[in-house]
Amino acid sequence: MRPRFVDWAITSKCNLRCSHCLAERGEELPREQLLALAGEVKELGPDWVILEGGEPLLREDLSLLLRELEGLDLYLITNGSMLRGEVARELGRRGVKVLFSMDGASKEVYEGTKGGASFRSFCKGVEEARREGIFHGVTVVLSKRNFHQMEETIKFVEEHGGKFVTFIPLQPRNGGNDPYYRTHGLSPQDHLLAMRLIYGGEWGVEVYYDAPFL
Repeated sequence: MRPRFVDWAITSKCNLRCSHCLAERGEELPREQLLALAGEVKELGPDWVILEGGEPLLREDLSLLLRELEGLDLYLITNGSMLRGEVARELGRRGVKVLFSMDGASKEVYEGTKGGASFRSFCKGVEEARREGIFHGVTVVLSKRNFHQMEETIKFVEEHGGKFVTFIPLQPRNGGNDPYYRTHGLSPQDHLLAMRLIYGGEWGVEVYYDAPFL
C-alpha cells in the first residue's frame, strides 16, 4: 500500500536546546544508509515527505538527500537559524516547502522556550524563505508558555505570506514522568479554548490542531 506521507527525522543533532524537545541526541544514520533509505522512500511514492530533526540543515549531505528524493513533494522543518544565502536558494531551486518551528510570537517567549535561539535570527530566516518563495508555514509546540500568543502566531504567518499553522500540544517525556510537562502542559480547558479559537475564527491561512489523543 502506498503511504500518504513519510515523516523522516534525518538527524537528532540541533544547534538549539528547546525546553520541550523530545529528540534524543544520538548518532546520525551514515550517508550510504541515508541515501539507500531515500531510494526506498522514493519507490514507495508517498504523496509528500517531511524532513525534520533535530535541525535537518545541519546534515552536510542534505543536498545529496534532496537530489535522491527529487520528484517527491518535499517539506522541511527548521528553526530557521541556518537558512541563509545559498542554502535558501538551493531549497528554492528544488521546490522544497519550508516550515519553521515557531514556539513564540515575541522575542521574550520565543527565546525563553528555545534555548540559544534568537527571535531576530528566526525572523531573518523567514524573510530569506519568503524571498525564495519557499515559506510555507509554521509548527508550534503549544504550552502554557505560548498559549496566549496563538492569535499573534497566526497573524504573523498571514502577514508573511505563509499558508498554514499547525499547533501541536506539548507532550510528556519519560513515560509521563515529566516535571516540565506538569508545569507547562495544557489543561483540558486550555485545549477547549484553543480549538474554539482555531475553528471559530476566520483566518487567511489554514490552521490545524494536531492532537489526535483528544
